[in-house]
Amino acid sequence: MRVPPHQRTVLAAATVLVVLGVVAWAVDAFAGSWWPAPVTWVFAPAAAALGAVLCRRAATAFHASGTVSAYWRTSSLGMMTFAVAYLLRVVDAVSPADGLIWASVAVHVVGAGLMVWPLLRLPSTVATGAARAALWLDIGILMSATGVLIWCFTATWIIGAFTAGHVVIVAALVASGLGGVFFAARIALVGVEGFSRRSLYAIGVAGICGGAGVAACMLLPGGLRAGGLALLVPISSYVTGLAAHWQIVDAAAATPPAVRRRNYSLLPYGAVAAVDVMLVYTAARGTFDHLVIDSMAFLLTGLVIVRQVTALRANTALLHRIGDQKEHFRLLVQNATDIVTITEPDGTLRYASPAMMLVLGRDPDACAGTNLLAMVHPEDVPVVEQAHASIMDTAGASVRFAARLRHADGSWRWLELFSSNLLHEPSIAGRVSNARDITETREIQERLRYEAGHDPLTGLANRLLFTDRIDESVAAADQRRQVCVALIDLDDFKSVNDTLGHAVGDRLLVALAERMREAVRPTDLVARLGGDEFAFVFCGAPIAAVEDVLGRVDAALRVPIRVGEHVITTRASFGIAECRPGDDAGEVLRRADVAMYAAKADGGGRIRSYTAELDEQTNRQARLTAELRVALDTGQFRVVYQPIVSLPDGRIVSVEALVRWEHPERGLISPAEFIPVAEHNGLIVELGAWVLRTACAQTVTWRAELGDAAPQRVSVNVSARQLAEPGFVALVSSVLAWTGLGAHNLVVEVTETAVFGGGQAVRAVKDLHELGVLIALDDFGTGHSSLGLLRTVPVDMLKVDKSFVDTITMAGQHAVIATALIQVSHGLGLSAVAEGVETAEQAAELYRLGYRLAQGYHFGRPVAEPDFRGVRVAS
Repeated sequence: MRVPPHQRTVLAAATVLVVLGVVAWAVDAFAGSWWPAPVTWVFAPAAAALGAVLCRRAATAFHASGTVSAYWRTSSLGMMTFAVAYLLRVVDAVSPADGLIWASVAVHVVGAGLMVWPLLRLPSTVATGAARAALWLDIGILMSATGVLIWCFTATWIIGAFTAGHVVIVAALVASGLGGVFFAARIALVGVEGFSRRSLYAIGVAGICGGAGVAACMLLPGGLRAGGLALLVPISSYVTGLAAHWQIVDAAAATPPAVRRRNYSLLPYGAVAAVDVMLVYTAARGTFDHLVIDSMAFLLTGLVIVRQVTALRANTALLHRIGDQKEHFRLLVQNATDIVTITEPDGTLRYASPAMMLVLGRDPDACAGTNLLAMVHPEDVPVVEQAHASIMDTAGASVRFAARLRHADGSWRWLELFSSNLLHEPSIAGRVSNARDITETREIQERLRYEAGHDPLTGLANRLLFTDRIDESVAAADQRRQVCVALIDLDDFKSVNDTLGHAVGDRLLVALAERMREAVRPTDLVARLGGDEFAFVFCGAPIAAVEDVLGRVDAALRVPIRVGEHVITTRASFGIAECRPGDDAGEVLRRADVAMYAAKADGGGRIRSYTAELDEQTNRQARLTAELRVALDTGQFRVVYQPIVSLPDGRIVSVEALVRWEHPERGLISPAEFIPVAEHNGLIVELGAWVLRTACAQTVTWRAELGDAAPQRVSVNVSARQLAEPGFVALVSSVLAWTGLGAHNLVVEVTETAVFGGGQAVRAVKDLHELGVLIALDDFGTGHSSLGLLRTVPVDMLKVDKSFVDTITMAGQHAVIATALIQVSHGLGLSAVAEGVETAEQAAELYRLGYRLAQGYHFGRPVAEPDFRGVRVAS
């Protein structure tokens, strides 16, 4: 903040007036009067008016406190009153008139009251009773000494001309003198909050000049009296204005308010010394008033004795308080849980509080003289040295840091230290540190930090930590250090939770997570993103190496796992994406997700790497998904039926219901294109339910219209996604009840892949079989452990895959397999249907091998209304 320029202008003008006033007084006093009397008094009202301006400015400058502002406002009013009083003196000097002098005196008294009143209201900084008593004793000593001095200077004058006028003058003299001394002493001995120190001193000087000085002038002869008043009045006004100016300047510079720099003052003792001098003077001269002087000296001696006794009692009380505080501090240090140490600049321990035994199990006395760094953990030594070095060059500087110190039992304890440089303090001359044990806090923080970045079930990294690691790895990736991300989704895990419960599912996830950890490299990060979705971050590994690692993971996941009484076999789909400079975690995860779903679309249990073509495929699938939804809502799907005939006569005994999509713009869309998409997005559930209802209803219609010529059964394909639905069996039951079709007239065809993982799919198949629905294994012989499924899945019919039929007329491996399959079906009492028969030769050979049911283009293509009365012979 800056002092306004006009402020200094006003002060400069006041200074010039005072200088001119002093020069005028000196010329008038020593060289005789060279000008009319009014000239001598002109400076007084002008100086008072400028002082009033400065006081007013101090009251409003820089957000002064209430006490300071009130003092300067009242002082400004008082100075203006003085200006009026002095102006009346000038008028009287120019044109004497009756009553002007007395009017000037009356206005002057009012001004004096206005100047005294704010001094009375100034708050004292003395708080205790003993301090107040000492203050009033000091003021009493000063005022008594002042009274003695006034007596000495006025006694002869009073005794020589004792009149009523003299009594008034003496009373005014004593009042002014003692008042000025009182307020000056109060300010000098105590100080006032909110005022700058030099401003207070100036106020005291102005009080003495305006009180005792002006009163003393009344004792001078007439001419000198007027000259003295003309001199002291401008000076007193100027000093008051100077005090206001200093208050403004110090407030602008943010100078601290006035405070006492010591707890005692020499003023009372100076006053006593002055009285002693007067006592010696009167004794030597033998003046008539020596008894008065002696009495006042006796009184002052008594006051000084009382003052000293008061001071001694205060000192004694202070010593007791200091002793109590020292004992209090000693007990605090000895019983505190924080360690307090004093060390040399080189780290040598000079003092340690008893808490060292509590926190570190070490005897503090035994540790004295050792270097504190010897206890610090090697990894934290640089931290401690850097922290201490940062405060060594600055007295009083402090630093806060944390480090591990060795406990006496060999463990490490985390301590938070607050060290201060007190080398400049003679009583300390060292570095003081407070150390607080934060081991438990750090452990909690570490646990919370771990929990924030790890999955609570498996202990693997969670999505947050995984994303951070990707960002870090991508930032450090370059052509020499490749970073790859892989996403893994367990195939058909939902069925585990649905059939065996979430407790079993959670235990399975924990076991699988441990296998993943063991299969990857130590530098690879394994994370669980949620549910049955896992992810990996591979740093410094090309795609080929990543595929090798994921191959090990895949092999580990396929090994059956025993969870309680259940043995569960799992498999997963993998998607790999390579990180490129500039990628963010979201983009990398998106590409890996695209690759993973491409692996699922390929049938699951596969590893796919991201390519740009997959994005195009994903876009096509997204469009196809939207169109599938419209097709379901607008009835674009059709059900067609392919005959299943008996051999060798070719009579239709049943039909297989197949779905076709007649797109209004693209025409007929192959099931191979839209069925995987429907399975991926879940629409297969709704579509399959519609096919089931339509096929069952159509079969009932045919049986009503055609009688014995109608097909005996209808086969409906059911996907793994449908079998995983908890309400699928109830749906089949409700459709049979709604259409009136018998359960034994419905064949549900499932693939080996759909039931290979067990769980809900197998449970649904068993429930359907118990309902009376026939179960057919479609594409038999192409899946995993086909023969093993016959022991766990209730099967009524095997549908031999077309791949074994294509070359059946040629001697070879497929013909042997086809023969083995019909033998297995006969041995287990199952029906066998040969799929994909396209020629009469194939039909004849199948019949020769023992097949009695066949299906294929040779017997009829899928159509809405097969010719049930026509007969297509096998040959």
